[in-house]
Amino acid sequence: MSICWRRPLLYVALLATLATAQEFAFPSLTLAFGETNCQTALGGPPSFWRGQQWTDSNQKHGASATAEGYPLRRCTNPGLPIEIDGSFVFSNLTPAGGGFNDIVQVGYGHARCPVMCPDDEESTYAWGRTHTTAGCSGYSDTAPTVHFTSVGSGGSGNKVYKVVHTANRYQGFVGTSKVLDFTETSICWTPKNAVWFGETWDVGDQLGGDANNHLLVWNLQYTNSEGGGWFSTQFGAPNCNFAEGSGTSAYHCQRINTNQFDIWTDNR
Repeated sequence: MSICWRRPLLYVALLATLATAQEFAFPSLTLAFGETNCQTALGGPPSFWRGQQWTDSNQKHGASATAEGYPLRRCTNPGLPIEIDGSFVFSNLTPAGGGFNDIVQVGYGHARCPVMCPDDEESTYAWGRTHTTAGCSGYSDTAPTVHFTSVGSGGSGNKVYKVVHTANRYQGFVGTSKVLDFTETSICWTPKNAVWFGETWDVGDQLGGDANNHLLVWNLQYTNSEGGGWFSTQFGAPNCNFAEGSGTSAYHCQRINTNQFDIWTDNR
């Protein structure tokens, strides 16, 4: 089992039993990219998120979206001994007023880790909890450890990334491939928000696309109950409503319509 940091002081574990990576190729791009030199090293990088969050009076038991396959780019000129960096796109469930760890997510990403992150884009999933969150008293903190898997070939084309709470279990899908499945007893918090975002681990990483070619996320949907029907989001203007991490002004999220947005990084 290999290790890689997911967020400050968090790690990524690679499961030895996962399927071997499938090879795929992206089209050659000649645009100016929004990546720059790495700026954080071993010891815990900051994270940055840009996207949309849907919340109302109901609980949210599912989050689904289609994300464009895109060559997510990490920062350049990594230092020694190692840089911890990466770029990701996720569908997520979170509780109301949760802690930093409280999330269940499925998406795809490309990371650089201390030991052995896969040097290509793969599907990713994670979950976590915080003992101070409502319903979690007596539970230990669990970091949202990102697992990489070639199942579903994340990033190799437009795919649906879905996380759902149903039949007393949390499950995650990349297209029709199930990549995550565990009992709800591991999650002490109650899901409240459906969230979709791009994430980076270093301000030098490229979030989503670049200024000339944004990464599109569309068909945002959620459920209000376990096993319930799916509803499309109705995000209004002016723009995206979810942003965390203020270390760079180069990251952007733009609402396109009620259930679409795109993310990108200024050409640098």
